[in-house]
Amino acid sequence: MYFIKINFAFIGCGKIALEHARVVNSLGHRIILCHTKSENSRNWRIFKEKNPKTKYVKKLNHILSDKKIDFIVVCISWDQIKRILPILLSSNKLMLIEKPIAFEVDFLKKLLMIKN
Repeated sequence: MYFIKINFAFIGCGKIALEHARVVNSLGHRIILCHTKSENSRNWRIFKEKNPKTKYVKKLNHILSDKKIDFIVVCISWDQIKRILPILLSSNKLMLIEKPIAFEVDFLKKLLMIKN
């Protein structure tokens, strides 16, 4: 039996991200990059303590362009989704976006146009 290790990146590193990371780690995969607002945040320090091999990335585009990343877990607050969703959807990376992606019909229509 073969086991393929998947390289994950996280966008956001709060309480829910820690739970997703726990699952990723328990399955034997790797979390290699994480993007969050500040490298000095309490959430990042906690996340890094529990995932010591994970590197902080200041720019979101670094995660999206990194060829080593197989899957992205997006765990940012609901009010930040609208700002970065068009950027995320323009990527071909596989990702879990764990918040609702749209609260407005017009915004949802625009998002659907990005992928078509």
